Amino acid sequence: MLGLYHEFFLINQEDYDYEGYKKFYNNKNESLSFEDFIYRYIIETLKWIPTYNPSTKKNGLGLNSYGVTIIKKEGSIMLDKILRGWIQIFSCIPTKSIILTGSWYSVDKKTSLVQFEKEKLKKEEILFMLQQLQQYCKKVNSSENNYILHFGI
Repeated sequence: MLGLYHEFFLINQEDYDYEGYKKFYNNKNESLSFEDFIYRYIIETLKWIPTYNPSTKKNGLGLNSYGVTIIKKEGSIMLDKILRGWIQIFSCIPTKSIILTGSWYSVDKKTSLVQFEKEKLKKEEILFMLQQLQQYCKKVNSSENNYILHFGI
């Protein structure tokens, strides 16, 4: 798939505290890449996740789309539940691929004509991304030392 990606890392807190996130910036070899179109498709449910922003040193809800976010155990438990729901939904796709409808954009400012983004994605790739991120959640949920580090686009 082409496009923009969010990067997720499974981190052991004993090795890297929350301030150690800068070491992972631009280190895509160790990350799970998550397609931005899927991220934006499910974003409303991602806003429910308790998170921590190490840049501002504040707790909040949801992922930072354009920055860094840390998902601790509490948030990971919620994310796991959300991903389980999306995996069930996307598992129902009756074909090998699907065209998802995203945000709208202006086609002609004079006539106010708008069009919606559409992207054709393979069912197996969608499920793989969701399942891999869910595996990260399971590892965080079963340990006191792990957290998920997210870099937005």
